[in-house]
Amino acid sequence: MQIQKHPAEKEINKLVRIWEKSVKATHDFLKSGDIAFYRPFVEEFIHRVKIYTATEKGRTVAFMGLSDDCIEMLFVSPEKRKSGYGTELLNIAIYDEGIRKVDVNEQNTQALNFYLSKGFEIAGRDDTDGFGKPYPILHLQLPQAEVIETARLRLRPFSIGDLQAFHTICSDGQIADAGGWKRHMSEDESKGIMCEYFLNRKDVWAIELKTGGGLIGAIGFNADTRRSNPDARNLGYWLGRQHWGHGYMTEAAKAATACAYTKLGIGFVTAACFTGNHRSYRVLEKCGFIKEGVLHFSVKDENGSFRDEYIFYLPK
Repeated sequence: MQIQKHPAEKEINKLVRIWEKSVKATHDFLKSGDIAFYRPFVEEFIHRVKIYTATEKGRTVAFMGLSDDCIEMLFVSPEKRKSGYGTELLNIAIYDEGIRKVDVNEQNTQALNFYLSKGFEIAGRDDTDGFGKPYPILHLQLPQAEVIETARLRLRPFSIGDLQAFHTICSDGQIADAGGWKRHMSEDESKGIMCEYFLNRKDVWAIELKTGGGLIGAIGFNADTRRSNPDARNLGYWLGRQHWGHGYMTEAAKAATACAYTKLGIGFVTAACFTGNHRSYRVLEKCGFIKEGVLHFSVKDENGSFRDEYIFYLPK
C-alpha cells in the first residue's frame, strides 16, 4: 500500500469512478437518478479538499478528502473493502492531520459502524442531506477532554502538535523511572504511544501553564488493572522535571479528581505510586487520597527488578 497526497489532475476521474462504485455498493437507499445528481458536485468538491489516495501496485483503490476540521470524503473500491485501506487513510486524518469530525449518511450502516468502531461518537443529526434530500446525516466526532482552568494551569485535550514536547519529557529517564515505564527512545515511539493512550480521550488532559509555553505534563484516568472492579479508574500523571517543586501536579490532580465522580461518572477512583516516590505520595495525600497499603513486588522494571507500590483510593 502506498499513500499519496495531492494526486495529479489526471487522477481525478479515477477518484470519481471509485466514489461511484463505492456508493453503488453501500448506498442502497438512494433513489434512481441520485448518483447522476450528485456526480457533478462530487467532481467539483474533489478539487476543493485536501486529497490522499491509496494505491496498490500502481492502481488507486481508495481516497480521502479533508477540509480544515472534517473528513469530507472517504471511499474504497468495493473489491478492496476490509483490506485496511480505510483504516490507513483514517489514521492519517486523525493522527497526522488532527481531524476529529466526519459526517455520514444515517442509512449507510457500514460506514457508520466503521467510524463508531474507531471511537467516533454521534454528536448531532440532520433530517436531510445538504441538498435537502431525505437522507439523514449524522455528525460524528471523536471524544475530547473538557478544558479545565485552575489558578495557574490549563488542562486541555492533547493534540498532535504536542508531540515534540511529549517526546522530550517522556524520553527523560528520571521521569520514566518514577512512573514505572521505559523511557521513549524515538519521536516515532512517542507518537505511537501518544496516539494510542493520550489523543481523543475524555479523561486525559495535557497540562500547560496559563502563561504559555506549551505542554509541561499529563494527567488522566485509566482502568485499574490491579482490581476486578470494572468501574475503578486509576489516576496517573507525569510532569516535566523543570516544573517539579512548584505544586503544579497537586493543583492539576485536584482539578482532575474534582470532576471524576461527577462529570466523568467514574465509579471508584484509585491511585498508586512506588514506595520510594515521595513527591507523588505527597501529591496524593494533599488531594485527599487514603492509603490502603503496600502491594509488594507489583511492578517489574526494565532492569528485571520488582518494585513495591503504595495503593490509594479517593473517597466520594
